[in-house]
Amino acid sequence: MDEKFKKIPDDGYFWQAPGNGRPFDSKLEYWQLGYMSQRSIGVLQFLEKVGTISKNNFKKRIWEYLDDEFGHEENQSLKTHFYRPLEFVGFIRNIENDVSLSTRGKNFLTEIGNENYEKALKFYILQLLETKYPNSATEKVKLSLFPFSILFKLLLDNQIDKKWLINKIPFINNSNDVYNISINNYDKSMIKHSHEKFNSWVISSLVALGILNKDEKYITISETYKPYISSFLENLSYEDMFFSKEEEISCKREKIIYFKRNKKITQKVLAECDYKCFINSNHLTFPTEDKENYVEGHHVIPLRFSESFDETLDCEDNIIPLCPNCHKEIHYAIDENKNQILKTIFKRKTKLTSFDVEIDDLREYYFK
Repeated sequence: MDEKFKKIPDDGYFWQAPGNGRPFDSKLEYWQLGYMSQRSIGVLQFLEKVGTISKNNFKKRIWEYLDDEFGHEENQSLKTHFYRPLEFVGFIRNIENDVSLSTRGKNFLTEIGNENYEKALKFYILQLLETKYPNSATEKVKLSLFPFSILFKLLLDNQIDKKWLINKIPFINNSNDVYNISINNYDKSMIKHSHEKFNSWVISSLVALGILNKDEKYITISETYKPYISSFLENLSYEDMFFSKEEEISCKREKIIYFKRNKKITQKVLAECDYKCFINSNHLTFPTEDKENYVEGHHVIPLRFSESFDETLDCEDNIIPLCPNCHKEIHYAIDENKNQILKTIFKRKTKLTSFDVEIDDLREYYFK
């Protein structure tokens, strides 16, 4: 066994699970029968009802809602733990001390209301594939990776002993860890630690939802969802699921959730805008062989959210020309700078209203 796996790393260097329990303890079609499933969906319903709410007001009001709807009696649990697991997977956005439903959180809840549980679960899987360390729910985790994408690819590529999964997966820090450790080798006497929460809260929740199967020895991906998960990950390497700096995140995420672009549509938009930057027409770059000023096409609502909208996102209404500097800025600048650009886009790009998005939706797409 590798020496590094005999030792428990310092806090922040292993996969952790936020909250105080697994977010789901039943299949979605039976969500009203599971206490934790009731609580999670109740939290989403509450946010749908109240809209954006401060964390303090959330903590004051959530118990009353859960009591009225499901008869959940108040206890000493931290109220922030009620939304942290859902924030971890991106169903709840946490921006500037306010919480609200994310785009896919809304999608998920809509399909629950329509009793389309398979489609709801696919929205959940999409969020899992995009979940990264760190995020707003796990800011203290000192890792740079997409944990569920790694987990699912390991399960697609191997038959994994569940004890190996529990003991080793939480300590994968980089792609070398994936390649260098033996799937069939683990230390049964390994020290117990809070990394077990990833098993008892996260893995057990995926089993309860029917995404994973677990028997006495192995954990596998459900045959029902294996083709769907495989369609995103089968052509990716493990290196695609790790990043070393902030600039790589968008690129890596786009590899996982990828949708094709029609370049002719983008070129039409650039020509109609006279190759001028949408943010500031005075942003001049350089001439090329076929245009006076070089600009780049940018999809305001990222294409990875294509399954969240009935309309295609690869369309003229969703594309703007940006100079290279503004294009980099909207992806990689600090949130304060991004916010100014997003406000300009939201104010001037009137056709965005056809997608029924608000400024907070745009912040969700671009903020860290």
